[in-house]
Amino acid sequence: MKILLGTGTTYRTHTLRETEEMALSLGYDGIEIMMPPRHHGPGETERDTAYETVQQALAVHAPGDVFDAERFAASLEDGIAVAQKVQAKILNVHPASASFGGRENVVQAIELIQRRREETGVTISYEVLVDPKGLSAERQERFAQMQAYQSMDEWVEDVKKYNLLATLDTCHVATWRQEPAKYVQRLGENLAHVHFSDYDSTTGTEHLLPGEGEVDLAGFLRELQKHRPDVMLSLELIPRETKEESTEAARRSIEFIRSALK
Repeated sequence: MKILLGTGTTYRTHTLRETEEMALSLGYDGIEIMMPPRHHGPGETERDTAYETVQQALAVHAPGDVFDAERFAASLEDGIAVAQKVQAKILNVHPASASFGGRENVVQAIELIQRRREETGVTISYEVLVDPKGLSAERQERFAQMQAYQSMDEWVEDVKKYNLLATLDTCHVATWRQEPAKYVQRLGENLAHVHFSDYDSTTGTEHLLPGEGEVDLAGFLRELQKHRPDVMLSLELIPRETKEESTEAARRSIEFIRSALK
């Protein structure tokens, strides 16, 4: 299992090169580049994009957005370009939004993923998003606009129907009031990538340090090691405000992972 540090944790405190150096020093296998999201506030979109400065970017996260067909295609192409540039093993994408054209928009995006995967050779993984009702009040409206599915079952059904590679986000699954561990065997060979963090349903706080929320992450890791040990796992935490906080969060997280996998 390759363990990566997602740059969404560190973008306010470290350059990409600094994040990579810190991650490798702590024992991570590399980083996942979280590309700047679109149509968010400047605090989220202003990120280091010197992709040529890193050597161990094993995964790339395409820009997030509220996806109509045009926005989805643009995000996918930008993600493919960066994945090719850094020779990433996997490109992570969010589903298109049902707010634009309903189910047809979602399916057209899936078909585009399949087509571009064949044309470019880039491995593309399809991520489950949150249940908006599980978020804090100020985030619910935006994520409701982004949503493609009304349940985890619907997402799994599309992964299986279209034979997509899947990214399972432990925090996102928990917002649906589900335990991530049960989806390891359910997704089976389709499961290629994991975004790893904790969640607190009382406050709706996402992407907490492992152990700071209520998700059975140790049990999930054991299930992953038993059934899908070859997947790539990326730590994806809320951003920190100082270098010291970023480094400490990364250190504590990989210690949690190592302890659970003993």
